[in-house]
Amino acid sequence: MEACEVVELKFPGELIGKEVIDSNARRIGVVKRILVVIPQMSIRMIVQGKGEQELPISEEDIAKVSGLIQLNKSYEKLEEIDVGEVSKLRVKIFREIQEKLKRTYGRVGFKDQ
Repeated sequence: MEACEVVELKFPGELIGKEVIDSNARRIGVVKRILVVIPQMSIRMIVQGKGEQELPISEEDIAKVSGLIQLNKSYEKLEEIDVGEVSKLRVKIFREIQEKLKRTYGRVGFKDQ
């Protein structure tokens, strides 16, 4: 799979940094990365869950995007996270993005909103 990573210029953005819930309204994580898969031109989100769990989510699995992202599938295998963990994951993801931008461009390209 060849993919391009989407970068948003604010955090949390339209997708990156948003809370993700499954079809049972269980908090399962926060969007860490957005990938455009080539040549299919499909979208895939990488959701950071509890611990080091990362879950790829295809665009077909997204039911609704608003203040959070609701999926149309249940992910019972993933441990549910609480609001405090959502905040911690956002900080972790934000710092990872900052470090990646610094390594790539020598500076950070956006400010924490």
